Amino acid sequence: MNILRYLSGTILGMMVLACLNICWSCSEDKEEVLPPAIELTTQGVEMKALGGDASVLVNVANAVEGVELKAECSTTWVTDLSVADNKVSFSVLPNTANEDRETTITLSYTGAESKTLKVTQKGMGNLFDLQAAAKDESTVVATVKPEDNDMKYLVMILPQTEADAYNTDEEMYQDDITYLKYQASKLQITLERIIEINQRQGEVNLEFSGLSAMTAYCIYCYGISTTGERLTPITKVSVTTAVPAGLDCDFDISYDINGVEVTMNVTPSNDETRYYFNMLQADLSDEEVMSKVMDYLGQVIYLYEQNGYTRAQAIEAITFSGPQSYTFNILEEDTEYKGFAFAMSPSAVTGPMTTKNVKTGSVAMSDNQIDIEVYDVQPRQVRVRCTPSNNDPYVVSYAPFDYYGELSDEEVLPYLANYFKTGQVEPVSGVYDSELTQLSPNTKYEMLVVGVNGVSPSTKLFRKVFTTPAEEQVDLHLKVEAPKYYSASDAAKVYPQVFGPYTQYAIVPVHVTADPGAEVFYNIYQGDFSSEESASDDVIISNLTGAFTAERTDFFADYDTDLTLLATARDQKGNFTKCYRRHMVLTRDGVSPIEEYDFPGIEQQSQAKAPSAASKAKALRQHAAPTQAVPMPQTLKKAARRQASVADTKRDACKGPFAKNIMRRQLPDLKH
Repeated sequence: MNILRYLSGTILGMMVLACLNICWSCSEDKEEVLPPAIELTTQGVEMKALGGDASVLVNVANAVEGVELKAECSTTWVTDLSVADNKVSFSVLPNTANEDRETTITLSYTGAESKTLKVTQKGMGNLFDLQAAAKDESTVVATVKPEDNDMKYLVMILPQTEADAYNTDEEMYQDDITYLKYQASKLQITLERIIEINQRQGEVNLEFSGLSAMTAYCIYCYGISTTGERLTPITKVSVTTAVPAGLDCDFDISYDINGVEVTMNVTPSNDETRYYFNMLQADLSDEEVMSKVMDYLGQVIYLYEQNGYTRAQAIEAITFSGPQSYTFNILEEDTEYKGFAFAMSPSAVTGPMTTKNVKTGSVAMSDNQIDIEVYDVQPRQVRVRCTPSNNDPYVVSYAPFDYYGELSDEEVLPYLANYFKTGQVEPVSGVYDSELTQLSPNTKYEMLVVGVNGVSPSTKLFRKVFTTPAEEQVDLHLKVEAPKYYSASDAAKVYPQVFGPYTQYAIVPVHVTADPGAEVFYNIYQGDFSSEESASDDVIISNLTGAFTAERTDFFADYDTDLTLLATARDQKGNFTKCYRRHMVLTRDGVSPIEEYDFPGIEQQSQAKAPSAASKAKALRQHAAPTQAVPMPQTLKKAARRQASVADTKRDACKGPFAKNIMRRQLPDLKH
């Protein structure tokens, strides 16, 4: 039994050992299994302040079947985190703070070491790289580089003192919207349209002109949607305009006196300095003189600017350089006046004023005898010839007979003298031969002629009465065509120098023809005058005889408002046709393609160098280029009152460059 047990144990042990040898041999032949590992193509992602979507390629080495890669982030501004197709995807919300921020995304996989992906995001305060510098005393330039070239934004400028008055960005933005609505109402367009016109995109170089010298300004920008929502904080930069040079100029003033005529001679100490000189009543203080003069010049410069001139060009047109002389011939006799001169910079900054008083002499009476002849009398026009006995100056005026017909010469002269003083009539010398137009048919008129010395009569009053004949309506071939109209905004893309200031208007080309020898008059007026009840032919003809006569004229006209194209023709006897009337309402949807517009007279300009602002108006007039549709006065008397009212409104609303912008803000020049 013991022997059997031993043998059994021995055999069994040998069998176990053999099995172990077999297993060990198998283990040595099997390949080693490596653990999983997460592999990232980048260690970090940088996002824009406005946020957006992002993805990063990722790989898991030694992946195990059935095990998935997981991504986690505890930050709430990282959203929509997912892993699929070897890619980690996520979205980042906008960072409305000025400061940058960062977080991490943790990637985990069973059996692998975790990895982290760093996510950094810019703050809104870094959305724009805004740089500004003074170009000269009235102009600053700015460069805007947005972080996101797809974002649209606004750029504006304010005096720094006014910008500092806002407590928050939101206050400034809300006032911007008020300003934009005001501009839109002036142009009769929507807020969305004015935003569209002024929105910028990508990197831009801008210029702000017409600023005050030696003044700090705040240039600022922010993202804005087409409907006016602010998308970003406001980025701001301060810049100060330069100090004007050449204003410390002295002036030598002297006079040559001939009765009530005074010649003022001015010699500046620096011939390169631009300056202004004139004369006012001596009872005004220097401060009152400067106030009156700057108010007047402001209105003059405003009118220049309305016709396409820059402020610098306008000031150059109304100032002088070097020695100058001017004869004042509308002065009162035996009256003291104050002559003055001061230097003026391109931005209207003035230097010290030099003044010197002068007293006029007595009126020199003339023995001039003036013969008045009225000839070629037609229903609405006549010719007048005045033949004097010497070359002394005289003035010619006329009025309906019932104005002065019952008054004596002594009663009429004060009225005429007021015309001399206000410059409504200009003195002439020698034979005067001219056409009087815009008369009424079958009406009695009176010619009034008197010699003048300064603003005082120097002869007796010469009078001549005449009556226009009744008018006959004639049937002439009158053809008026205006089949299409175009967008001035589209035209500005082709010729920005010509059409840039008028992008809010439509362009309406009008062609007219009539029988040989007939003359056509036409215009486009604001309002609906398509019926006799709205305006009679007599009223229309009275206004049209001072309107356009070329075969073609292109008008700038407002969209979405009542307009009336009016025309008439006159035969050689002075009789008119029945008025042509066409009521129009132009819409932006109705404009024809700009490729069909032939740009009258502008093609010739494009072959040479670009026209200057000073020559632009003249060049356009020569080629019958666009003019603006105007309100129509109902009668000649009403026309005069309307003109005065418009002038007063302009003067009160905007005192040219010498008063603050009505809404303070300024957008950059669109041509840039």
